Amino acid sequence: MPETLTLTVNGEDCTVTVPPRTQLAEVLRDHLDLTGTHLACEQGVCGACTVLMNGKPVRSCITYAHACDGAVIETIEGHRGDPVMDQLRDAFSRHHALQCGFCTPGMLATARDIVARFDTADEATIRHELSGNLCRCTGYVGIVGAISEVIAAKGATSAPCPGAGHQAICAVRAGRDRRSPYPDRPARLRFDRGRLDRGQAQLCPEPCAGRRLAAFPRPGPRGPLHPRRDSGKP
Repeated sequence: MPETLTLTVNGEDCTVTVPPRTQLAEVLRDHLDLTGTHLACEQGVCGACTVLMNGKPVRSCITYAHACDGAVIETIEGHRGDPVMDQLRDAFSRHHALQCGFCTPGMLATARDIVARFDTADEATIRHELSGNLCRCTGYVGIVGAISEVIAAKGATSAPCPGAGHQAICAVRAGRDRRSPYPDRPARLRFDRGRLDRGQAQLCPEPCAGRRLAAFPRPGPRGPLHPRRDSGKP
């Protein structure tokens, strides 16, 4: 027997009448015409249908609509004007983090949640958090790099460097070098009177003692990344 549900979808109150076993994805796509939510496996495995419900990512293909009565739903169409999502979209474009684009709405929803929850996150953490979203095109390198960049920018904005004295630049690593044939090599940073070729920068009152580019990890001759030894040169 059909049930009448009330949802808040992308800031608008919506009322739909659907059978109890109707999926949330069906409500969004077929009843509300929000086709940015994609359906693929319909088993909750691929993550293409991910949306935010009450601020948390859910698989809309295995979420019954009747369980969402009174919930707040955000789809990819509802993130227009969201500064964090705007940063993620720009970063995804710069890092070539999408190709066919089918997984991208769900990937962005998960990425939005990752950026909201983490002030710092290494590559392993980001890959673990993305494990519920599958991409068959990119190999995830660009996706991880884009999310890393946005998290790094968030940390740089929220935690200014302490100190007093003359102006200096604190360089914050913000992604990997897309132009390099070696995708695992860290992005190259170059000082130029307060300008950085790659990465984010913020003014701090005093040079950061001990923070040198040599401290950033680089690929070793074998095995995973390891810290580079500080040569003592600035």
